[in-house]
Amino acid sequence: MDDLLPECPDHMRGPISHTRMVDPVFASDGFTYERSKIEEWLGNGKRTSPMTRKQMNTTLTPNQGLKTLIQEWVEENTGLSGLQKQLKAVSGPLLLASTTKEALDAIVVISELVARSKLSNIYILGPNGVQKMRSHVEFSGNLSDEVTNALDTLEQQCVADVSELHEKHATVLQKRSTLQKLKETILGGGDKKLKKDVAAAEKKKVSAEKAVEKVESALAKAKGVLKNATNAHKKMKESLERFTKQTSMFEKLENEINQEEVKMEQQLLCVEEELVVEEQEEDSSSGSSSSSSSSSSPTAVGSKRGRSSSSSSSSSSSSSSRRSKRQKNELTEEEEREEEEEEKHPGRWLYEEGMAYWNGSDFKKMDEERGQMMIEASASSGFPMAVAHCHYFGWNGLKEDDKKAFEMFLKIEKEMNGDHWAQYRLGICYRYGYGTDQDHNKMFEFYTKSAEQGNSLAMNKLGVRYNNGEGCDQNDTKAFEWYEKSAKLGYCRAMNNVGIYYKKGTGVTKDLNKAKEWYIKAAAQGHVKAQEKMDKLNK
Repeated sequence: MDDLLPECPDHMRGPISHTRMVDPVFASDGFTYERSKIEEWLGNGKRTSPMTRKQMNTTLTPNQGLKTLIQEWVEENTGLSGLQKQLKAVSGPLLLASTTKEALDAIVVISELVARSKLSNIYILGPNGVQKMRSHVEFSGNLSDEVTNALDTLEQQCVADVSELHEKHATVLQKRSTLQKLKETILGGGDKKLKKDVAAAEKKKVSAEKAVEKVESALAKAKGVLKNATNAHKKMKESLERFTKQTSMFEKLENEINQEEVKMEQQLLCVEEELVVEEQEEDSSSGSSSSSSSSSSPTAVGSKRGRSSSSSSSSSSSSSSRRSKRQKNELTEEEEREEEEEEKHPGRWLYEEGMAYWNGSDFKKMDEERGQMMIEASASSGFPMAVAHCHYFGWNGLKEDDKKAFEMFLKIEKEMNGDHWAQYRLGICYRYGYGTDQDHNKMFEFYTKSAEQGNSLAMNKLGVRYNNGEGCDQNDTKAFEWYEKSAKLGYCRAMNNVGIYYKKGTGVTKDLNKAKEWYIKAAAQGHVKAQEKMDKLNK
């Protein structure tokens, strides 16, 4: 998101990082710093001001006024209301244009704003708004062939944007519906039983403890009972804690999806209404003409939402895991049914979102706790890949079992005719010998299959293989190509690797500015080492 913002005012930049502050604080030397940067400075044992080099203490006070100004600035440049104001402002020159060149220049500015807003996932103009602009230009006598073509292009762009927004909105609605079903299936009434089990285990534990105290002759036996009861109590307590975390996670996800739905509906309402532009007062005959030209009524949001929802549902049933047998029409009816059931499984998106948060991929900020909770919830819903994943790590109350996990990955890869997540995990198993013998050739084979299907984690793994010459010939150029593909799909480890290659000039022309750019992106997604490398470049 920050990449899409214009340069912020100097007073909003931290004096250490020279970037826009998020949590500004006053320090005892009278200057304002980004909290994390000054805490890091002081945490390294330094007691001198970064600005004056004089002694200072560790007292930090929030600069609430500046923080509010920064938040308002960000909202003004990226929020829906701020971008709508900008659209209103840049539409003025179009309405006041006296020549076709001025009209064309105004349309270019409007198109650029619409495109920049879309990069921020904000949609501010619909085809009805473009029609309104066309009416004003025609009234002013500037509707030449060039202006008509420019407005046609802008209108086509807005039609595509509105269609895309409908699809995103339908996807959000589907996720919310799926999440509610999963919540009812996994969590419904589960807390009462677990609490009851914990209470019962507690009673057994207390009873066993008393037996140890009273019966000296049966001490050994009672201790055994105590140990079993304590272990049972511990397991039940862990189950309750896991249940509580899953409950919290589902509620948080529900909240986020509800907020996303509201945001989408606000944007739909915005782009499907006519653009209202305040005009200068004109004589009565001019006003009458203007009024008649804008009398078309806006399209109802509900009807378009209904059409978009059905198209989204049909498109979501397809998946990247349909492979060569599908393309050659060689799947049996049973294989087709199993593949479609796997792709439509309600736990799939939870697993994929969980993997994104756990790894810091798909432009998600790394959050291992949230990622694990989502993967465990997916496993609780019965999604095979998530179940195998939990066997691999020993999550969700399952015992860690590399061999069982490896066999499940093989089975999923075969039955799904090349599932890219299973292929990625198989590559790891063959790399380290988890559940099978080490085999670098098979490792490279499965990483390649997964990467070619668009798995950004596998792409980064391939880059490492080419960098090290494992399972293939060492090749810095190919390593960089795979790192860059993965980084562009939002994987923070790959972003860090691209930064390293640009810094050293390995496999690509040396470019410290690009190295810094990729370090910043990786650090923003929680990659600690990328932050350290960026700090070194700034010194």
